[in-house]
Amino acid sequence: MRKTRRRVLSTGFTVVACGCLGSEIRESGAPTVGSAIVANYHDQSHEVDVRLVTRDQKVVREQTITVGAGEARDATRAVIGRDIDAPSGGTFECSLRGQSSTQSYDLPSRDECESLVVKIGRFGSPDRGVAIYSGRCTDRSP
Repeated sequence: MRKTRRRVLSTGFTVVACGCLGSEIRESGAPTVGSAIVANYHDQSHEVDVRLVTRDQKVVREQTITVGAGEARDATRAVIGRDIDAPSGGTFECSLRGQSSTQSYDLPSRDECESLVVKIGRFGSPDRGVAIYSGRCTDRSP
C-alpha cells in the first residue's frame, strides 16, 4: 500500500509543480489580467458572456459565467479567471445574456497587469447592462 500511496503523492506533486511553472511562461511584453471577477448587485442571478479579443478581432478566450443573485449593498461574486495572458492592445468584452449591449475595456499594449471587476446592477437595475472597472494589480486584488 505504501508504494501506491507514494506513487499517488509524487504524481500529485508533479502536476502541481508543472501548473506553477506553466503560469510563469508567457509572451514577453504582453499584458496580463491579474484577476477578473463579476460582482452582481441585482436581486436576480445572471449569465455574463466574456471574451478576450485581439486587435484584429480574433477571439482568444470566450466563456460564460453564472453569478447568483446579490443585494444592493452586498454583491455576489464569481471569478472569471486569474493570471490570464491577454492579447497586447486587445479588448476585454462582456455582456449580460439576453441583452444586446456589450461593454469593452481596452487592454494595455505593453507588459502591465490589470485587475478587472464587472459590476451588474450597481445602481439597482441591470437595465444599464454591465460596467467594467479596472485597476493596477496588487497583492490585494480581488
